[in-house]
Amino acid sequence: MSTLMPQAWAQVTAGLHADGWSVTSDDEAPTFTREAHGELRYQLQVSLTERRAGLSMLPSVGVEHQTEARLFSRFLGLAEEAEAGVCMVGRTLPDLLPTREDPPPPYGRWLGRDRATLDEAVAQVRDDIRRHAMPFLASFRTMQDVIRSASGETSRQQNDEAHLAIAWALEGQTDEALTALDRFAGQARTQPPFVAEQSWAFVRRFINHFDVSQRSTLARPSLIR
Repeated sequence: MSTLMPQAWAQVTAGLHADGWSVTSDDEAPTFTREAHGELRYQLQVSLTERRAGLSMLPSVGVEHQTEARLFSRFLGLAEEAEAGVCMVGRTLPDLLPTREDPPPPYGRWLGRDRATLDEAVAQVRDDIRRHAMPFLASFRTMQDVIRSASGETSRQQNDEAHLAIAWALEGQTDEALTALDRFAGQARTQPPFVAEQSWAFVRRFINHFDVSQRSTLARPSLIR
């Protein structure tokens, strides 16, 4: 382990705790949470990486809906603890900075070359989270805010459709939920068998949990394996 790693871990966790974040992991990518509105919870992860030039820190943030995250993990057959860190929307902190830099973060802005410069880098990380990450997170106050952002992504993956299906179902928007589930199932048909099995298990558990009527599933043939 780098001699800077213990110092970085201690400074990052202490600093973010002082800023109102609660630590939820103790590995080399410290993860933090912060309660938001209702069932929404903000998440923050700081990836610590040893490099030739020193130790870099790369923060990313996301928004989790606690019931949605729990159902997402359950429908995929994951362990209960897997729900921690399951976010519907997220960004890396470099994406939220107002201007591009050379060298790009984390190489310059969040890089500690020694003990002295690590202090400065950690302070910069905390300041950037306050100034740029928190306004992004604060824009999510309801599940509808999260859905609006997630559904607006142009390159959604299968898991994104899974999140949206659950979120819309929780909001009582059945048609939108089944449309997302339809897209999720469509991708399952082209997956290798061991992956497809998990996807179809998701579809079955979703239908059973939300008590989707047989009439609704028959109207969407892709939901029937």
